[in-house]
Amino acid sequence: MRNIAIIVLSVVLAAAIISGLILYQRHLDTKNSLLISEKSLSELNEKVTQLNKETPALQDQIRINAKRLMELKSAKEYISKLENAIKMKDQRLSEFNKKIHTSEKDVEEERKANEALRAELSSKDSIMTDLQEKLQGSQSHIRYLEEEVAKGHNKIQEFQGQLIDVKVFSRDQRGPAKIHI
Repeated sequence: MRNIAIIVLSVVLAAAIISGLILYQRHLDTKNSLLISEKSLSELNEKVTQLNKETPALQDQIRINAKRLMELKSAKEYISKLENAIKMKDQRLSEFNKKIHTSEKDVEEERKANEALRAELSSKDSIMTDLQEKLQGSQSHIRYLEEEVAKGHNKIQEFQGQLIDVKVFSRDQRGPAKIHI
């Protein structure tokens, strides 16, 4: 029985040693895991510290980016307004081009009408020139005739003077005489 007790104690002792070894191995694994976790925690704390240092710069960058975003939105709205203005101006330009085309047709019609009018005026100018030449000729002829009439009046006055002289002379010589003309 003693042997049994020794065997039992040996088995219990072996079980305790094995359990101790297993627990010791677990302890070492846990300790290694804890050291690794502490190392990871230390690295993470360093990263957190680094990130905390970078946070103000990142927040500044976020503010700058937010401002830029607002500027981009404003620029986009401005571009949209410009595009609308361009569309309106394109429409006006199209209408203006149509008016120009219509005006060009009108100008061409006016040019043709002016050419016809010039031709008519040229024809009338030549007629007028002919009429002016005829008028000058007629005026020259009228002056000639007026001169002839004046000469005729002078001759009439001269003849009347002579007639009076003849009447006076014949009266003096014969008494009152009747002269018929």
